[in-house]
Amino acid sequence: MSSTERKSRRNWLGGLIVTVCILAVLVTIGRSAGNLEVERFVWPYLGRAALMLSSAYLLRALAYGLVVRTLDPLAPIMVSAGVFVISQLGRYIPGKIWAVAGAGYFGAKRGIAPQAGAIVSAYFMLLHSAVGALLGMWVASRLVLSGQPW
Repeated sequence: MSSTERKSRRNWLGGLIVTVCILAVLVTIGRSAGNLEVERFVWPYLGRAALMLSSAYLLRALAYGLVVRTLDPLAPIMVSAGVFVISQLGRYIPGKIWAVAGAGYFGAKRGIAPQAGAIVSAYFMLLHSAVGALLGMWVASRLVLSGQPW
């Protein structure tokens, strides 16, 4: 088998994995859609929340691109941001390593040093976990100090 055929099969397999991940998420959402009480939604709040979430993802992607640029000065920021968004699909595969591996893999496909993509993705994962832990500790401390039952 030639190098081109192997590359083509690898690309096909990568596309299949991404497609299966997206389908798995959509099927899970579809299964629980019947439990939604749409009439109780406060649509303006939901719209603002969606806008804030989209803005946060955009800012995280751009920040990722900027940090990748510090490790790979030739990496385009917007291409790196796209790699970040795509690699985040790896979070839906069991095991936290897949988002990091995806950043390295997809980054290499787009001309970004795979080490830079993977290292920055790992940094972002650690930062995300640290912020979550700090927020959790803050909420728990507020509950303890207030004397409210958990």
